[in-house]
Formats: sequence, C-alpha cells, structure tokens
Amino acid sequence: MPSRHRLSSHVLSGLLTALLVIALATPAWAQDGISEVCPNGLRTVEDPMSEAPDLSCTDLSGADLAWAVLAEADLRGTNLNGANLNTANLNGANLNGANLADAFRSGADLAGADLSGADLSGANLTGANLTLAYLTNADLTGADLSGAFLSATDLINANLANADLTDADLGYASLTEADLTEALLIGANLTEAAYCSHTQFPAGFDPIAAGMEFIEEE
Repeated sequence: MPSRHRLSSHVLSGLLTALLVIALATPAWAQDGISEVCPNGLRTVEDPMSEAPDLSCTDLSGADLAWAVLAEADLRGTNLNGANLNTANLNGANLNGANLADAFRSGADLAGADLSGADLSGANLTGANLTLAYLTNADLTGADLSGAFLSATDLINANLANADLTDADLGYASLTEADLTEALLIGANLTEAAYCSHTQFPAGFDPIAAGMEFIEEE
C-alpha cells in the first residue's frame, strides 16, 4: 500500500509539472483569446506611431490614439481593447483578428479596412465610416453603430446581436448569415442589403418591407 501511495504521488507530480509547462508555453494571445494571428504572442512598444505602419501583434490596450493617422497600417492581431481611437484614420488598415472590445471609436474612419474576425463587442462606433469595410465573422455584439456608414460593407456571418444600428446606413451591405437578434434598426437604411435564410433579425422585423434583397444559398 505505501508503495502504491508513493507511485500515485509521483504520477500526480508529473502531471502537474506537465500542465505547468504547457501553461507557460502557451502564448499570451491564446490565454487571453486575442487572436490566432500572433503565434509568438504580443509585443509592447513605447511609441506606437514610431512603429507604424507595422503594428501587427502589438499590445496597445488603453492607448490614446485619438486623431492618429493609421491609414493602410498593419494591425493584424493587435490588442486595442479600451484604446481611444476617436476620429482616428484607419482607412484601409488591416485589423484582421484584432481585439477592439470596448474601444472608443466615435467618428473613426475605417473605410475599406479589413476587420475580418475582429472583436468589436461593445465598441463605440457612432458615426464611424465603415464603407466597403470587411467585417466577415466580426463580433459586434452590443456595439454602438448608430449613425454609422456601412454602405456595401461585408458583414457576412457577423454577430450584431444587441447592436445599436439606429439611423445607420447599411445600403447594399452583405448580411448573409449575420446575427441581428435584438439589434436596434430604427431609421436604418437597408436598401438592397443582402440577406439569406440564415440571417437572424429582431422579432417582428420585415426585411422585404425594408427593401432588402434575398440571396439564394448555393
């Protein structure tokens, strides 16, 4: 019996050691759920603008980037959680897989930006210019998009549940597979916006009456 007890302790100790090694070897981006775009983790910089346009895989959480000109910048996998991007110019920037949760982005220029898979949950995007932007698979749950410009924007499979889209311009946007459950669509322009049988709308919303275009699934 004593030998069995010692063996069990030895095995348990080995398992705990192995788990500790795995945890330490796991990069920060995986632990925090930031992005799979950065296999080597995130880097820190003292002066973000000095590193532009390559700010990929950078920890810029809480950074003050108001009025920053980051047009065409590489921000893939970057952590911008809680950053101040008020009136920042991100026209054409690559934000694929970036974490923009709770980022203050009122009036930001994101026209043509690649935000595929980005975390924008709870973001303040009031009046933001997202014309022709790519938001495929983006998380926009609870985001404030009131008055935002989303004309011809790619929102395929985007999560817009509980988002505020009051007076937003979604004309010609692609909303196939998108989740708009409990989203606010008062005064929103959805003329010719595409949807499919898997697009989820708020209760009582009529996409035909809103002038949307139904897309047959392949």
